[in-house]
Amino acid sequence: MKDLKLIKNLEVKLEAKTLVLTVKKRCTVEIISAKFLAKKIKVIVQAGAKLNLLISRTQLKPENWKFVLQEQSQLAQVIYLKNQSALQFSQQFSLVGRQASQQTLLAGQFKAGQTKIDLAVKQLARQTSSQIIIKALAESNGQTQITVDNLITKVATESLANITQQSLILSPQAQVIIRPNLVINNNEVLASHAATLGDLDNQALIYLQERGLTYMQAKELLVQSFFRPLLHQLNSATIKSAFCKLIS
Repeated sequence: MKDLKLIKNLEVKLEAKTLVLTVKKRCTVEIISAKFLAKKIKVIVQAGAKLNLLISRTQLKPENWKFVLQEQSQLAQVIYLKNQSALQFSQQFSLVGRQASQQTLLAGQFKAGQTKIDLAVKQLARQTSSQIIIKALAESNGQTQITVDNLITKVATESLANITQQSLILSPQAQVIIRPNLVINNNEVLASHAATLGDLDNQALIYLQERGLTYMQAKELLVQSFFRPLLHQLNSATIKSAFCKLIS
């Protein structure tokens, strides 16, 4: 919490075991891989403010996030999860102000144990926007379940919503269950979802080995290429640089 308190335009306090972070009006704040003492974190992005956030996690403790986005506020976050055992992670987004927007990019490498990820979006005002892109890689005996719920309410006319989930399976024992759910309660929206599932391209593996790479080097290069398209979605140079180091 001490490091967070040093960030300009960010108010930090603890309320009933919940860490509350407030980005002040019309300000931009960047947070990269901060360590949070609380298991519950609430983030309020005030009107006209912008939060760029990078979350990197390998620890086993459950974490629950709640975001409240006010009028014309923006959240742009990258989540990088890499586990060796059980992991539980959830986030809820409430877009309560007109033209509030959130973009979440999640990259996960799941090697063992059971992983459960739940993301829930509620679009509660006009002209709100939500985009969630997930890239999950499962190997060994990793068992991963990813659920995304996106609710567009009656009052959230002229809103946008997109859910894209891509999974790469590297082991016969690994499993990824993906559940994109869109609930739309008005007709004046643009909403879509897509999900794909696959494994490494054997022809690409052979091609790279024929040019001098070992099998492991070729595999690592293809895994990096699976995550790298997320970099093109990032506008913050600081977040992009930090995320590039993580996937490399």
